[in-house]
Amino acid sequence: MAPDFVSHLLAWEPIARTRATGLGIELKFDNSPPDGRAKSAAWVIAERADRSAELIVWSSGEVELVAGNATGGELLQEHRDISTLGELDGLLAALLSHV
Repeated sequence: MAPDFVSHLLAWEPIARTRATGLGIELKFDNSPPDGRAKSAAWVIAERADRSAELIVWSSGEVELVAGNATGGELLQEHRDISTLGELDGLLAALLSHV
């Protein structure tokens, strides 16, 4: 059985808020409605001054990480297929490091 990536990302919110507050990062969490779709998703957006990053994870283990700055001079766009919660934890840490 695959790990519950969506619930894991949402459970990370209180930990992330504690870390982010000390770094001056604003976080926004959300998730897809429980409407029976084949793949549910959750996402977090991190913003600070002129930088932002977004991580989206689907129940299937697909992940999108996008990060950049307001001037458009730097952009990271990455797609991964993950299979463990440890991989997701690493990407969540990377999200904060990109802002």
